[in-house]
Amino acid sequence: MAFLGHGGDRNLQGNLKRLEDQLRFEGRSPLPDGLVLKIRAERLEIQEKDRFLRSEIRSSLPGSATLRNGSFDFEWPDKGPGRVRLLVGAQDELQDTGVTRQLRDLGLSDAGRQWTFEFCAWDEKMLALLGPQLDGVSKLADELRDLVERVSQACDFQSAFETQKKTFIREAEKLQARAQGMEESGLFPESSRRVGYTARDLAQAMAIFTWKDDKFDGPRSYYTNGEKAKTHRNDPFELATLRKYLDEAVRVGGREFGLWIVEEFRRGGPRPILAETVKPHERRPGLVDVSDRLKQLVHEFHGVDLAKLDLDLRRLD
Repeated sequence: MAFLGHGGDRNLQGNLKRLEDQLRFEGRSPLPDGLVLKIRAERLEIQEKDRFLRSEIRSSLPGSATLRNGSFDFEWPDKGPGRVRLLVGAQDELQDTGVTRQLRDLGLSDAGRQWTFEFCAWDEKMLALLGPQLDGVSKLADELRDLVERVSQACDFQSAFETQKKTFIREAEKLQARAQGMEESGLFPESSRRVGYTARDLAQAMAIFTWKDDKFDGPRSYYTNGEKAKTHRNDPFELATLRKYLDEAVRVGGREFGLWIVEEFRRGGPRPILAETVKPHERRPGLVDVSDRLKQLVHEFHGVDLAKLDLDLRRLD
């Protein structure tokens, strides 16, 4: 399976293919045989920074290849759909003197031997995964919300909490592990990450829950200098705060869903399947205010300001 992409110039072209759980970049170049190329393959994903969903590097794998008979290839393990960037360079320091001499005869400086490629490493089948995976993130958030409620009720009495403490911590840790798995292999990394961090906050805090005058007093210990512990976002720990985090995670999942629809429109153009994919989820948090515009991406002249739609999906304010 070959993927849509762009990059390179007359001195280096290439394409990206999937071979089971591997990706392979196949490069072609008229430059001298024996040219050594330094390659870095980057997997991009959605990450939140400053209340904005940005495309950032998830993982980065370095490697190298040597040009033989005008071509080379580079493979690395990669399972799921996503955007892939390759940085390719052929600096003088990598070459033997004969190759370096030929490159200089061609008038190619180090700066002229650096290339960037970006590929959409998925096809239309990705759309069928969006709904089930969004359901998965939402259900995981619901399970964690239910645990928070049960912990809250148990905290009314210290004795009631202490009898269930180990069970509660194990349950929170299992939810954290499930969220981490969804973050690493799924289409909704930021929302999954938020659920996982919230589960970790709960698991760590329960180990140091305290009571004062028979009233729940939050997580405190020697390591917090007797002050209430903080969450991963540096907020004072409150069970109500964890509920708020979970509501936000579900909304972010809706935004990630919308960004995938925009990405697929850019990759494959307008098609009815885009609206069909959105429709069952149009009333979900994070989608309800943008679903009408997303469903219009079925026509060549859709009348939607795509840049503004993309920006609106990325802003979390």
